[in-house]
Amino acid sequence: MNSKRRSPTIHVISLPASLLPKPPKPSAKPSAKPSSKPSKMRGSYHPITVQDLTTSGAVVKAYRADVADETAFLSAMQQCTTDLQPIAGVVQMAMLLRDTLFEKMSYANWTQPMRPKIQGILNLHNYFSSTRPLDFFLICSSISGIFGYPGQTQYAAANTFQDALARHRRSQGLKAVAVDLGIMRDVGILAEQGTTGKLADWEAVLGIREKPFHALMKSLITASGKETVTRLLRSDPRFGPLNVLNIASSSSSADQDTSSAASSPSTRLAAASNLAEAVSIITDALVHKTAEILQMPLSEVDPGRPMYRYGVDSLVALEVRNWITRELQANMALLEILVAEPMRVFAGNIAEKSSEGN
Repeated sequence: MNSKRRSPTIHVISLPASLLPKPPKPSAKPSAKPSSKPSKMRGSYHPITVQDLTTSGAVVKAYRADVADETAFLSAMQQCTTDLQPIAGVVQMAMLLRDTLFEKMSYANWTQPMRPKIQGILNLHNYFSSTRPLDFFLICSSISGIFGYPGQTQYAAANTFQDALARHRRSQGLKAVAVDLGIMRDVGILAEQGTTGKLADWEAVLGIREKPFHALMKSLITASGKETVTRLLRSDPRFGPLNVLNIASSSSSADQDTSSAASSPSTRLAAASNLAEAVSIITDALVHKTAEILQMPLSEVDPGRPMYRYGVDSLVALEVRNWITRELQANMALLEILVAEPMRVFAGNIAEKSSEGN
């Protein structure tokens, strides 16, 4: 990838052990002693080799160091700068899962998933300060920091920290963007281990596959470090599950009529004379809201389809829920917005709750 400042470019990618380049094939003879490395270093390896990466002309150096260990991290950075050119970009993907309910969580289970995403990202942040400017500083965070999951409270907390650190770096004039990824469906830890329970139920709605993920990474890396994820992805419904809640930026001129037509649904709803008219008004408002959020032509939004089909996932649904409460005077649960029912049916549920509150 071309850099505006350096040629060739050197990028640092902090990875979990399961995504490290595959090491040489081990000897058939078992080791006499167990490994003394942390357990996260003994995970399965992604079936990719350094040779696979170098065929395209890339120079790859894999340093096995815990990014959360400051001493090990600085040692790896010293070796990296000795071996290669000045570093142009950073991608933080290190993570660790320890699924446990909060009331049953040990101190170790609480701290272990936090280390790569808190201590690790702080080490990267402190090292790549204003004295070591970058072309990009990309943090792979997770929607769990917004959506949450009962068995991953510590992981969710760590991801919200990463999101906040990205904002802090930008406030200091440093490059940074955090992308809250959904469930990776065909690569990574969850793809290898499988999803169960509620995660399996939501995989189709919140999931992202490898090809769109690569396109997303390319867009984020080549874009300005101050751009939000929403501005990069909101125009493409395929990336709906990755949208964040910043929808305050100005709409395109093609959407201005859409915003105007749906500007006061509360006023129109108050003037409705019966339930059927109220359902029609709410259906129209939902269609306009969906088109506005995803920056789609109004004609492409079918009220006979569920909202999630257009990329309205749990992240966007939070904004939709607040809008429904404010404009339509109905208190709807998040899951009611994401269920697989047509917008017309959902509008009827809103109308009934709205009339109950009046």
